[in-house]
Amino acid sequence: MSEDIVFIDPRRPENKTEKRLITGEKFQEGGMSLLMNAIDTNLMRQIAMKITRDEKIKDDYELSRMVVEAQITAQLDHPNIIPIYELGLDKKERLFFTMKKVRGKVLYELINEKDLSQRTDKDIFHLIQIMIKVCDAVSYAHSKGVIHRDIKPDNIMVGSFGQVYLMDWGIARIKKGGVSDIAKMELPEIKKRKQFSMREEVQGNIFGTPCYMSPEQARGDLDSIDERSDVFSIGATLYEILTGLRPIPGDSLRDMVINARICEISPPDERVDFPLPLGLIRITMKAMSKEPADRYQSVEELKNDLENFLEGSERFPGHTYRPGTLIVREGDIGHEAYIIRSGKCRAFKTINGEKVELRIMGSGDVFGETAILTEKPRSASVEAVDNVTVAVVKSQYFKEELDTGSWLSPFIRTLAERFREADQRLNP
Repeated sequence: MSEDIVFIDPRRPENKTEKRLITGEKFQEGGMSLLMNAIDTNLMRQIAMKITRDEKIKDDYELSRMVVEAQITAQLDHPNIIPIYELGLDKKERLFFTMKKVRGKVLYELINEKDLSQRTDKDIFHLIQIMIKVCDAVSYAHSKGVIHRDIKPDNIMVGSFGQVYLMDWGIARIKKGGVSDIAKMELPEIKKRKQFSMREEVQGNIFGTPCYMSPEQARGDLDSIDERSDVFSIGATLYEILTGLRPIPGDSLRDMVINARICEISPPDERVDFPLPLGLIRITMKAMSKEPADRYQSVEELKNDLENFLEGSERFPGHTYRPGTLIVREGDIGHEAYIIRSGKCRAFKTINGEKVELRIMGSGDVFGETAILTEKPRSASVEAVDNVTVAVVKSQYFKEELDTGSWLSPFIRTLAERFREADQRLNP
């Protein structure tokens, strides 16, 4: 059932109104407000409208928070933050603001679109690219003195054509020296009719979603909440991307708050039974360090590490082998190559029934690539000397890189073939 909204145009005398906004069905309902579909009949576009519930129109404190939310969001002019169009009162004295309508899915839905164990690396990389855009939005907000305080998969909207928006700035905190006078700005057509009283937050008040919040936020320690608190929440979102699980468990809100304060978080790879990229585990756990000093000191620093992850070898899943374990066997068909992260490996050939050691390899060394590049059986075996952690590079990555048309591709393939020919001549 639709309803006309009488919008008060500040450029016209008070006794004149115009019907501009027509609301349709609500698509989200909260304790304080409703989110409605609407049409701006002047510009003939569909928009979204946030409007107070009828029973809340006299709650000055909550109304003032809604005004500040609209003002903060409107001042954060960034491609990954939703644009705000208008703020006003309707004929029933209900406060509302309108914004761009985004068609798409929230990140939570994208994470759970398929069985996580069946996801490809490309699926994970796509989600990380979304998070890089979220980092851009948060970094920009921080430059304006605004801390979001509620970053989570449900507040990240991904449009049908790749647009990414960090939503819901309703509990954002303005740092001293930021846009701190925002609540004092004159709103002629609103404040004439309703005077809002702002109430300062007090130490111990907890705002946010406990299963994604930092220890200092869970304690309500307002003096300690800063940019690194948002870093923690971004890390918590990365954790859910990796595992499909919330990083801070709890059967009740109280339990989650207590667990958030304790902040004893199991690494993502300990909570799932499928391989995860080593670099992303490291980034996630650093972002979620209990002590703010141990986290990334800025969202920009976190973003840079995510970009380096996508471009470097840390994006590959890891595996650990115990001493004496055979990692590759001479004569087998090769489907993976390996980069040693820690520990040592021994390469050897079996000649006349005896192992002939070729070389000892350590951190940073690679093996197994020749069989993939030449598409021929492995020319040697490799075993772990001690506990060895490797990054596993599947043959598809070689194919993707070498089939891009790069002039370097034929040189790499030829070099691998000549190495194999030389190896056969030396070891007939």
